[in-house]
Amino acid sequence: MLDKGRRYIQSREKGHDLLNGFLFGDVDFSDWRLLRFLRTNERRLCQLLKESQSDELVANTLIAESGRTADDIAHWNRRFPVVNVLFIPMWNADEDHRQSGPFTEVIKVLYNWVVMPPVALVYRISRSWKDT
Repeated sequence: MLDKGRRYIQSREKGHDLLNGFLFGDVDFSDWRLLRFLRTNERRLCQLLKESQSDELVANTLIAESGRTADDIAHWNRRFPVVNVLFIPMWNADEDHRQSGPFTEVIKVLYNWVVMPPVALVYRISRSWKDT
């Protein structure tokens, strides 16, 4: 999410989208869940990213500001793959983190041609409302 945040900031500065199809922030379901868990939002994340080039410092600041304990974080990390059990294989296939083969290709088609078009449309509409 930090990489996407940096790319989002660059996009805003340059006046055109540099996210290459990636969704980001308060209007992306996965990012939003993490931001909510960290008791913050996209605006604060971007502020921290502008202030520091250190991902470790940004992450540590977000965790410290959230007040989350190590147990809270461990629980969230265990729960994330369960909640996203259908999406993780799609993300991994789309980003070529799965062994190639027919099943991976089916997952890619499903993700890119069935799941993402309506999601991307909703994201663009949400982003346009948020960025105005």
